[in-house]
Amino acid sequence: MALAPIIAGVVGVLVGSLLNRLIVREPGYVITDPGDLPDDADESLLDELEEVPELAAVPVVALARPSSWWRRWFPATELVTAGVFALTAHRIGTGAELYAVLFLAAALVTLSAIDLRVYRIPDRVNFPAMGVGLASIAVVAVIQDEPGALVGALAGGLSYATVLFLAHIAYPRGMGFGDVKLAWLMGFYLGWRGWMDGSLLEQLLSALQYVLLGAAIGSFVGVVIGGGYALIRRSARVVFPYGPSLAIGCLIVLLWSDQLT
Repeated sequence: MALAPIIAGVVGVLVGSLLNRLIVREPGYVITDPGDLPDDADESLLDELEEVPELAAVPVVALARPSSWWRRWFPATELVTAGVFALTAHRIGTGAELYAVLFLAAALVTLSAIDLRVYRIPDRVNFPAMGVGLASIAVVAVIQDEPGALVGALAGGLSYATVLFLAHIAYPRGMGFGDVKLAWLMGFYLGWRGWMDGSLLEQLLSALQYVLLGAAIGSFVGVVIGGGYALIRRSARVVFPYGPSLAIGCLIVLLWSDQLT
């Protein structure tokens, strides 16, 4: 339906406005002492982070406010959410699974924005998102009469978390534990999307295939963005959050799985 992406985009602007008010509730910080920086981090981080604005300072719809708001991140959240919502509706259609994926998109935009601002993925947002996301998948599985898809979701969550946990053990400075916990949420959806009818082994392998594909694309995006950021900063020691790249990889696989597998 051609109208669905337009409606989803408009809704995305409004949802993005609500997400802004959620994002600013995460305590921010400004690094003032070089001793507080991670080992070998670029000292440009000293002036990179800004204080979190008061909740009352967040406009209801930043896109409708002129002047200085265009130089802040509030409109960006609304535009990104609108774009992701419209693209999701275009790729998935208007079936029951659309609403489950739209919830994931909103959650990933929120968590990515927080990660970009304060360099961490908060449990207070991620854990509820995991619960609601898994419940949404379960509801869609029942509606579509595919209860086995829930097995794929659980397998995907466990697989993705395990993969990133191993990466965290091998290189904790490069893969934070917050990313490991975020992997549960993304893995639920990747495993659900990759589920196929068959034996239990076939179901698990299919879920793992989607998880590994999402991790690979997310890693590639992270290398490209991180490399570009390092070039801009003219330093190989810059710190860049990895969560947004993983989120992009997850959404790419979810929306283009029919062409990637």
